[in-house]
Amino acid sequence: MKSVVIITGPTASGKSACALELARRLDGVVINADAMQCYAPLPILSAQPSAAERAEIPHRLYGFLRPEENLNAARWAELAGTEIAAAHTAGMLPILCGGSGLYLKALTSGMAKIPDIDPAVRAGLQQRLLAKDLSELYLELSRVDVELAARLKSTDTQRILRGLEVFIGTGKKLSEWQNGEHSQPPEYDFEWDILLPTREQLYENINMRTHQMIVASVLDEVRAVDIPETSTAYKTHGYREFKSYLRNETSLDAAITATQQVTRNYAKRQFTWWRGHAPQARI
Repeated sequence: MKSVVIITGPTASGKSACALELARRLDGVVINADAMQCYAPLPILSAQPSAAERAEIPHRLYGFLRPEENLNAARWAELAGTEIAAAHTAGMLPILCGGSGLYLKALTSGMAKIPDIDPAVRAGLQQRLLAKDLSELYLELSRVDVELAARLKSTDTQRILRGLEVFIGTGKKLSEWQNGEHSQPPEYDFEWDILLPTREQLYENINMRTHQMIVASVLDEVRAVDIPETSTAYKTHGYREFKSYLRNETSLDAAITATQQVTRNYAKRQFTWWRGHAPQARI
């Protein structure tokens, strides 16, 4: 079978540098597997590859979405599959790089066969979110899909909306779709490389990277764009914190500290997830 390399792990674990070096040695194409790096407005804050790196090595699926566009694991898996096939056709090695575990699981294990849903359903839910508290939508999900709601945090905006979207659009619970027939994953030889530095090293990397972003003018980047709260891109770590500073609601030091903390919390969750979800990987 044709090979596909997957370089993954927590944020700030060195994935991009590892993928770049491998692509240099093996004539590779780096394909993004990080949800936030798919969005265009925040390349510095989401730690996307630099212009120089992209000029040296082909990079795919970085910064191609507008903030108002929605992305889910199924759509990403379809797009990634297209890029993988294109790389093989060109005689190059596809290297998936990113820490979005659910996206990679969707690609390598297959997805529930959920029919396309009218975009108007999603738009209506987003309008309701703006008019109501998220907790009300979570309670609604709890009534229509108990199994799904029990797996989600009451603050998980994206998945709460997805659960309601599927139920409204199909008349069937998302948990039922997920427990039903799945698509077959592509027949590739997936070679996993999961980077798991010590947590101390990981946290040090996060703290250092946040300061490097300040030097790289991340504040100008954040100042230049207003992302709606309903967008996936709104969750980019540091966006809300630096916006708060730019509105004179907090100090720069406090915004930096808050960004480092929320990123460390995310890295901790990723660390735990990868420990339990990739038994076939080299850890």
